Amino acid sequence: MSIEKPLVISVAVTALASFVHRSGGLGRLTYSSFSGSEGTRLHRLFYARLDEYLPGIQGSSEVRLTADYSSPDLTLRVQGRADLMLVDPDTGERWPLEVKTTAAALGDLPAGGDPLHWAQARLYAWLEQSSNPSPTGLARYGLAYISALENEVRILTREESLAELKAWYAETCSAYLSFARNLRVYRERRDRSIRAMRFPYPSLRSGQREFMRRVLQQLRSHAPLLVEAPTGTGKTMSTLYPAIKGLGAGMMEQIFYLTARTSTGDVACAAVRTLQEQGLILRMVQLTAKEKLCPVPELFCDTILCPYARDYYRQARAAIDEGLLHPAVNSELVSQLARKYHVCPFELQLDISSYADLIIGDYNYAFDPRVRLERFFGERVFRHALLIDEAHNLPDRARQMYGQALELAAFRELRRSLEAELPRAAAVLDPVIQYFEAAERHISAGGEVRGGLLLAEEARLPSWRELEPELALVRTLQAERFLALGSPLPRLNRLLGWLVMRLRDVLEALDAPDIRRRTLDIYFAALFFLRIMDAYWGPAFILTASARDGPLVLSALCLDASAFIRDTYRGQHSAIFFSATLSPLFWFARAFGGPDRDDRPDILQLHSPFPPENRLVILHEGIDTDYRHRQDSASELARAIALAALRAAGNVLCFFPSYAYMDLVMPRLEALLRRHDLLLLRQTRQMNDAERRAFLAAFESGSSGRKTLGIAVLGGAFGEGIDLVGESLTAVIVVGVGLPGIGPEREILLQYYDERDENGFEQAYLFPGFIRVLQAAGRLIRSDLDTGFILLVDRRYGRPDYRRLLPEDWSPVNCSTLEELNALLLEAPQSDPSVS
Repeated sequence: MSIEKPLVISVAVTALASFVHRSGGLGRLTYSSFSGSEGTRLHRLFYARLDEYLPGIQGSSEVRLTADYSSPDLTLRVQGRADLMLVDPDTGERWPLEVKTTAAALGDLPAGGDPLHWAQARLYAWLEQSSNPSPTGLARYGLAYISALENEVRILTREESLAELKAWYAETCSAYLSFARNLRVYRERRDRSIRAMRFPYPSLRSGQREFMRRVLQQLRSHAPLLVEAPTGTGKTMSTLYPAIKGLGAGMMEQIFYLTARTSTGDVACAAVRTLQEQGLILRMVQLTAKEKLCPVPELFCDTILCPYARDYYRQARAAIDEGLLHPAVNSELVSQLARKYHVCPFELQLDISSYADLIIGDYNYAFDPRVRLERFFGERVFRHALLIDEAHNLPDRARQMYGQALELAAFRELRRSLEAELPRAAAVLDPVIQYFEAAERHISAGGEVRGGLLLAEEARLPSWRELEPELALVRTLQAERFLALGSPLPRLNRLLGWLVMRLRDVLEALDAPDIRRRTLDIYFAALFFLRIMDAYWGPAFILTASARDGPLVLSALCLDASAFIRDTYRGQHSAIFFSATLSPLFWFARAFGGPDRDDRPDILQLHSPFPPENRLVILHEGIDTDYRHRQDSASELARAIALAALRAAGNVLCFFPSYAYMDLVMPRLEALLRRHDLLLLRQTRQMNDAERRAFLAAFESGSSGRKTLGIAVLGGAFGEGIDLVGESLTAVIVVGVGLPGIGPEREILLQYYDERDENGFEQAYLFPGFIRVLQAAGRLIRSDLDTGFILLVDRRYGRPDYRRLLPEDWSPVNCSTLEELNALLLEAPQSDPSVS
């Protein structure tokens, strides 16, 4: 294809260095540049001690640098952010310092520095010298390694002539040019196809035009947006279509479609394939978890032993090039390429994704500090569009991402394994085990607990004073065999730090893969626990020690991850949060943007595009489902469920707030339905994938030849993400208001928000519970042909504080007796009046 005009192709420093100068295999050592809150903290500590390492030197951080390399047909724009730009006060000379943090000890690092890191430092040196050449004709640059394990620093510096540096830079860029030319040709074709792209369906659904208009507007302004779009709005296409248009217009470098489940990602892939079938040219990668891709899982990702990792970079280039020939890269294709070229499939999909236009994957790849893709979210050079589907799942998921549990049982099990394999190594676990055992013995110290949770006085903690002499005066929360502290534990942190250092030596000596896996699990759990204490700890965190369900579990809990979610995108990426269930919107805006109102996303709320007469919502206020009254109301509840199931013309799903409540009502329900030709199914606690598929298969139209009533739990596998259209589902019954079970952790969450005047009950119980109710109810109307009724059973639905949470377009009707319910059901869509 002929090239008609010069084009600028941008490349990040890290990507250019990796493309040209990376070699060898995947190593065990991992590094990261400054990024996020942890990088900010490490940077501050390092900068505060800079004079100790480099006397008299001053500097500034995150300095953006850019330089062009021109060829006759192409301009390569190299850009990045130097971690530190240092200034010699005597000469005024500026020189970059590339900073890498590592979980390893400094003694485990290459003595002269990693060649790839030197390549990055040299690139930054040239970018600086190209605009501010040194009068001496010499360029200086350096590397700094920070061991998070030892809290120690090693600084290495080099100096070379500007002529040598310029020649090396030209060689590096020239080596990239052939690939850049192919990339340029591809992007020209892609952008032409995007300009020609038309909406793939003959008409727009109600609200869809406004949805797409606002998405494009927010992508252009880089302001976050929160969209509640009911089922039928076409959420997937309504976000992807304008985002792809924005990609073609240069509004972002890449699009990330982030989901909570693989099935939702599959829907996004199908939407893109629809556009590709109509002429769109777009490279798409659907990311798959490492454990699902690994061809040798028995090696537990040991990069020294694994043949797919040992010589990865020699073979990877050809595998990447072949992968880029395909418009859609998924787990099947990646596995085929990995076998053909003998490379790690997980790393290969990440390398291919560096050149993809659309990346589809789990929330973790953007928001989890342990697995976040630093190649995209570390070096803050390019803008991306983040499309966050099923966003109602993100707040809880994010809190889990920033938490870590340490289990006494796991330490004991590992010690027994090491005793058999490496007897002398087993003792390294003893100090931590002894600490946990002492904590477990005294976990109930502090007096009688009343009301489920006690705000303990500092004087009531003698046992923790023995364990932690340095423990500050902090508020403590206590329940039976449970304790929560609002402060780190200095002695435990020292013990864990010592253990992490010792376990590195143990790992080097271990050969048994299964024991190595358990050792790695403990190693990474302890390391991340220390990272929380050191990098993230603040008012939004609390430590809990619990022996309620067995041996002691000590957990660092994140109560509020809103700041971490916000910091992932703020000032850099466009974020579109969307779901069918984002009520109340102000609660989710706070969850995604933090307590400061100026940081919160803009809001768009759309109504259902389906005719309101297709759905009847009934609120049964006559049955008390509060846990204190469940025994008394169980028979009346069973009669209401049976009546609704028999009146429905087709299949019915009924959701209970817990398995215990389900067990209480089921015998009564079975007795009432025994003489009717109805298939009664129930979700069980240990359902496997095959059993879940069989449960859903019974709802397929005509599959069993009779009506099906399925009993499930709120928030479980059948509460969201399933599509039962037409007669497959004609009614949904929800028992209760979905409140989470009362427990110490939930009460701590309540108190956290109460202290901030944010209504702790709503934050900890009401809103999370009602989201599950709305998700379950949303299973009913999945297409414009669906009809049926929703029955919500609980006396609290008659209260204003619960009624206000219902969607505006529901227009519910109330009843309080079985007779009133029967009369309403006879008027409902998909009602069966023949049942006596």
